[in-house]
Amino acid sequence: MADSENQGPAEPSQAAAAAAAAAEAAAVVEEVMAESGAQGGDSDSASGDSDGAVGQTAEEPQTPAENAPKPRNDFIESLPNSVKCRVLALKKLQKRCDKIEAKFDKEFQALEKKYNDIYKPLLAKIQELTGEMEGLRFWTKIQCESILTFLKY
Repeated sequence: MADSENQGPAEPSQAAAAAAAAAEAAAVVEEVMAESGAQGGDSDSASGDSDGAVGQTAEEPQTPAENAPKPRNDFIESLPNSVKCRVLALKKLQKRCDKIEAKFDKEFQALEKKYNDIYKPLLAKIQELTGEMEGLRFWTKIQCESILTFLKY
């Protein structure tokens, strides 16, 4: 591991990306430290996000598991402040990653729908030209769709 730490990235673009990631992580840690200082260092409220993803609002129903005490908080509170700040920074970065992933999934589904709509007339013409084949008449709709999907690629 010491050897890999001594060696630099293979490409200059990787070095720039690593430096940018380190700078962003440092900025998030500074932001979390500033928030925790302003909020008294409470580990639950130090994340500073008002979107309600971490905490439950009064209108949302809670399950018994959510009402149970969470021993994890005691563990986090027992950590040194520098580690707490890193944990909170990682949580914040994970939320950003989750938002990006949700956006990706939404756009991916939209693209899939768009191209499925484009393929429908072509697949209908193929079916019209080939007609119903003798062996296919007993297959289920799901089996036919999976074959058409396979043939698309």
